Amino acid sequence: AGRYAEAIRDCDELIRLKTRQKTIKEYPDLFLLRARCYTQSSQRNAYEKALKDFEEAVRLEPQYLDAYLARAAYYESRREFDKAIT
Repeated sequence: AGRYAEAIRDCDELIRLKTRQKTIKEYPDLFLLRARCYTQSSQRNAYEKALKDFEEAVRLEPQYLDAYLARAAYYESRREFDKAIT
């Protein structure tokens, strides 16, 4: 619905909560969701924040195919084809 800033804030809150509970390793989806929101956001440094969250999702779940594909699609949309392929 275009409410990316609200979704980012909600993800921030849940990530803080799960980090305090030491269960964040079970929730790589939160980082992927926040990364996808950053890709649509006009926030300052959204590009770097999105890439950082894609990396964190993959770090938490190395076989997280959706995170790899979303990151590749993001690179492709920015016409960074060499990064999309790698």
